[in-house]
Amino acid sequence: MPTSLHDLGFNSFFENEFSKSEEKSFVPARVISEHKGMYRIQNEKGEFLAEISGKMRFTAVNRDDFPTVGDWVYIQELEGENKAIIHSIFPRKTKLSRKAPGKNIEEQILCANIDTIFIVQPMDSTFNPNRIERYLTIAWESGAIPIVILTKKDLCDSPESILLEAESVAIGTKVYAVSSLLNDGFDPIQTYLIHGKTIVFIGQSGAGKSTLINKLIGKELQKTNEIRDIDSRGKHTTTHRELFVLDDGGLLIDTPGLREIQLWGDESILEETFSDIEELASQCKFPDCSHESEPGCAVLAALAKEEISAKRFENYSKMKRELAFLESKMDESAKMRRKQKEKQLQKMIGEKLKQKYGKR
Repeated sequence: MPTSLHDLGFNSFFENEFSKSEEKSFVPARVISEHKGMYRIQNEKGEFLAEISGKMRFTAVNRDDFPTVGDWVYIQELEGENKAIIHSIFPRKTKLSRKAPGKNIEEQILCANIDTIFIVQPMDSTFNPNRIERYLTIAWESGAIPIVILTKKDLCDSPESILLEAESVAIGTKVYAVSSLLNDGFDPIQTYLIHGKTIVFIGQSGAGKSTLINKLIGKELQKTNEIRDIDSRGKHTTTHRELFVLDDGGLLIDTPGLREIQLWGDESILEETFSDIEELASQCKFPDCSHESEPGCAVLAALAKEEISAKRFENYSKMKRELAFLESKMDESAKMRRKQKEKQLQKMIGEKLKQKYGKR
């Protein structure tokens, strides 16, 4: 049980926000997990079951106006009930986001206030460098530091070549290969478990996130199932995002396997992941070069010399088109949400007037 807010990650950033806040009648707590509109939160007094206030629910416009795992929130404790009301959210220091699944154009925050993102990818037949590039893009955009962890090293015939391939797309990012079965490669990543710092584990279902967590902390924090012989993948066991507080004060967030990673943001979020291509693009003869057939295109010249791979450039171009389309739809979606909120407000005012004065 943590003895202070600092054990839960309440650092100088949040202390500063709390000191200048007008919410003096409330106390801070951190969101541990979310369950169908209810939240498990924790502070120095222990865990509480919480729900958001009516005012907060009504004024929320977007999904990001609601708490998510890792958030710091202002709460009112309900005496003697081990329950609390969430009144507002602290400004987020970092947030890991994607476009919400489905047709609606809105942001889904997977977790907030993380320091490090472990991108967990297996070194088996499902290994896909393009997937690593996609994960890296949302990771760099979050404001946290991404680290690529390649699992199931023991199932790979040529781990060295897979490691090199991962490093070739994870420019500026540390990459580690581990085997839980052989207990190999864990010492370097163990150093990231730091008091008061939060790590989130992301990856597709069966990547080995829960097994990795258990191995790092030396006990079974997350239940895992045996690997299936047919495809060398562990059965999916994590069903919701949850933050765990370790005995030494480190904090881990496990997440369910992500079936899809749709990007959220504009084209600038590609700058870190594809820094090599972006650097070449800055050397093109024309500032608006599309890298298709223009003379003096530095990107096409690098492709011809095989200085960058065709697959990497193809994935870069695909993600760029995806972000351009997303950006064209975002303003339209925001207008629709504002109109819906205005209608709700007008309806509420009408009902209040009706209650006060009756029908006219």
